[in-house]
Amino acid sequence: MTADIPTRLDFKDRKADSAAFVSRIVSLCERYPGARSALRSGLGRTPQDFASAPMHRYIFQAVRRPLEPRHLEHSLHTIASLIALRPDTAIPRLSPGNLGATFAHAANTGAFATNTMDKSVQRLARQTSDTICAHIANVVAPLRGSDVPVDFALLLRDLINWPYDQRDVGTRWQQTFFLRLDHDPDL
Repeated sequence: MTADIPTRLDFKDRKADSAAFVSRIVSLCERYPGARSALRSGLGRTPQDFASAPMHRYIFQAVRRPLEPRHLEHSLHTIASLIALRPDTAIPRLSPGNLGATFAHAANTGAFATNTMDKSVQRLARQTSDTICAHIANVVAPLRGSDVPVDFALLLRDLINWPYDQRDVGTRWQQTFFLRLDHDPDL
């Protein structure tokens, strides 16, 4: 199972390593149903939660190194569990953009109400590094069930950067959401 994982991911090159992590998790889910089940078991949970224990094997096989700081581990667990919900659509042909663009797409297509997406992007932008992953899981999981495309590599980079650039990332999500809406939000 580890023969196709030749290098370590250290997330110093966050763009490349985030894309590689997403690809590896998709591959694991598609090739091994047990891996997919284990990764789904951590949805909405912290890595320290007992119910998340089955995920550790697959996360550590993908990154091949200890995970520090704790926020990095939580970010990887969150993204892996969201990918495991629908691995067949986890890598869109074209990136929809950041999470704000994803929310705008959901509103523009009618998959979710504009007001719901507006409140979600506002609420996420106010989260701390301790709470952002849980809120992401709660908001992105329903999007996955509605076939709304998500760029998981970009979302992973944003989550990894959250403790250092929370305001910038949150502001980017909000700006993109409002700029990409096809209609004015309900005021």
